[in-house]
Amino acid sequence: MTFRDGTIVELGPTAMTKYGITAADYAAPLAAGRWETETEFRAQAVRYVADQDAVAIMTIRNAGFLIPLQWIGAL
Repeated sequence: MTFRDGTIVELGPTAMTKYGITAADYAAPLAAGRWETETEFRAQAVRYVADQDAVAIMTIRNAGFLIPLQWIGAL
């Protein structure tokens, strides 16, 4: 790398090469994350339902839960 004052500095290995990460090393956890995203049961939206004093939780599979606030002491 050359700075404005003309100083030249050799840069060492980057984090990707320092630890010997290959394309396969990178691809494996990426694929695992995609699989988990598609298969896990996750919340997509949450809203308060005032007339029932409850929290509605909708999932990524279009299922839902209605939980009365009295069941959830922390809220």
